[in-house]
Amino acid sequence: MKKAQVSLGDRIKQIRKQQGLTQDQVAEAAGIDSKSLSRIECNRFNPAIDTLQALAVAMDIPIKEFFDQDSETPKALRAFLFEVISTSSDKQIVELAESVKKAINKQTRSQRNVG
Repeated sequence: MKKAQVSLGDRIKQIRKQQGLTQDQVAEAAGIDSKSLSRIECNRFNPAIDTLQALAVAMDIPIKEFFDQDSETPKALRAFLFEVISTSSDKQIVELAESVKKAINKQTRSQRNVG
């Protein structure tokens, strides 16, 4: 099943939120007005390439990440995982750790079978 395409504004917002950043933080770091960033994220305004570059620098990602919807940057994934962990109960942390162990063991077994 093919993944639905996400608009540029939605992708920028998605990455920003995964990194735990506010619009004000990203806008300030990119040197743009926070209202402009809001309009970009709401798909009411298409940014110029220099604005996209400034946003990429502000979020410490390559500009291609705004267009590559099949990959998540390690930094964004790390931020997402930290957010999940910091807001989880002890029971949820234990369950998450068990799920991670299972996933790693499964991947390790499949790599041994291929190699």
